[in-house]
Amino acid sequence: MLVYGIICLLFAAVVNADCPAGFIQDQYSCYKLFNNTFTWPEATSFCRAFNTHLLTLENDAELTFIKKKAAEVGGLGFWTAGSDALEENEWIWAETGETLTLTGDWAPGEPDQTLGKDCLGLWGAHGYLFGSWGCNALLQPICEISIEEALSFG
Repeated sequence: MLVYGIICLLFAAVVNADCPAGFIQDQYSCYKLFNNTFTWPEATSFCRAFNTHLLTLENDAELTFIKKKAAEVGGLGFWTAGSDALEENEWIWAETGETLTLTGDWAPGEPDQTLGKDCLGLWGAHGYLFGSWGCNALLQPICEISIEEALSFG
């Protein structure tokens, strides 16, 4: 049994070996969910200071993983890189310019098309479903870096 435990610990260390210290890995990216709260522009700068970017969700599996981790950390909500600041109700990922495709994951009454609610967060009170927030709201950032990028920073 002791040998099995040691093997599991070694495997866990190898699985996260490609991510920066303190980050968690899932599929092709590394993530860090912070307790600090920032406005969306501040959160963007905060992540960039770590050579990362705000979370950009690419598929349902990634969203499921992030919602589970967000629930473990807790809080009012987490910032993502989503924004409709360029055109109202046309949500894009600021990091890539790609259109948000996970449209079935909005909290009730969302997206709120009130002017000024241009930044996308995961809303804690609704199980970390999408919510449109004013960009000056104070939420926690989720910083992301691809494993490929993380390895290049070594």
